[in-house]
Amino acid sequence: MSTRWLLIALAGGLAVAVVVWISGQEAPSDPRTEVERTLNELVAAAEAKDVGGVLGRISERFRGRGGMGRNELRGLLFTQLRRGRWNRILLADTQIALTSDRLADVTTFALLARGEGVLPSEADGYTFDLVFAKEDDEAWRVIEADWHPGRGSRDAPSE
Repeated sequence: MSTRWLLIALAGGLAVAVVVWISGQEAPSDPRTEVERTLNELVAAAEAKDVGGVLGRISERFRGRGGMGRNELRGLLFTQLRRGRWNRILLADTQIALTSDRLADVTTFALLARGEGVLPSEADGYTFDLVFAKEDDEAWRVIEADWHPGRGSRDAPSE
């Protein structure tokens, strides 16, 4: 094989390696996508009844309804995830509003469903108002949460 063909083969191999490397790189995502991904991970952990997985997406500085802290939330999660009868969570009407490059307000309706098969045999619905923050380790976590039964704003007039 001549030196010329060897150089062409090396250059071609290098070009293929660069294309493969570039295509394997994760494209930088925007904050909205990162928050949505974190919310989906939180839901997946809850469906798997993984208390640690859920808490991994909850900030140490978490504050919930009635002044609930992270430790109180851990107890509530343990009770709901380990003893709860529901086995699926379906989100609807999720709205993500970035309030800065490190804060996002999220409102979503969650249907906690029970039963086997495609259609749940029973379900409860809650509206969640969440605040996500991008923390020092660059992970998005829930820092505030409030929830109430039903759809929509707690303060919305009833029809």
